[in-house]
Amino acid sequence: MNNIVFKKTLITIGCFFLTYFLYSQDTICKSEAKKTLKEFYTIYLKETSYTYDENKINRILNKYCTLKLIKQINNPDIDWDLLIDGQFCEESWIKTLEIATDTSCSNVFYVKFYYYRENKKINKEIKLYVIKENNTYKIDKVLFNHKRK
Repeated sequence: MNNIVFKKTLITIGCFFLTYFLYSQDTICKSEAKKTLKEFYTIYLKETSYTYDENKINRILNKYCTLKLIKQINNPDIDWDLLIDGQFCEESWIKTLEIATDTSCSNVFYVKFYYYRENKKINKEIKLYVIKENNTYKIDKVLFNHKRK
């Protein structure tokens, strides 16, 4: 009888630690991906808000985005910046920058920021799909919740 109770206790403890370990790994992954996105958008907004140096921008994109997304960004039929969902940006947006996770999908993140135009607050939210490529997190897709006008 004691042997059975001991085995059940051991299995319960093992399951608890396994669950905790897997949850911790997922949390670490999300926090690392969020850190990478914050780093990318800080650099990207700063660089694109001044003079547009195509070589610098390409180096930034190559470091933080997949080739699939870079091809989509460079599509001549798209006349706005997919990564900011607009045609211009300002460095001041960095101060309001937030990265949030999607609770329903571990690879989906929201980049949020706001700015004021003509005394009106403009909220921006960009939904991104992030993957791990060669041990680094990269933006793979910009996911749209709306149709551009």
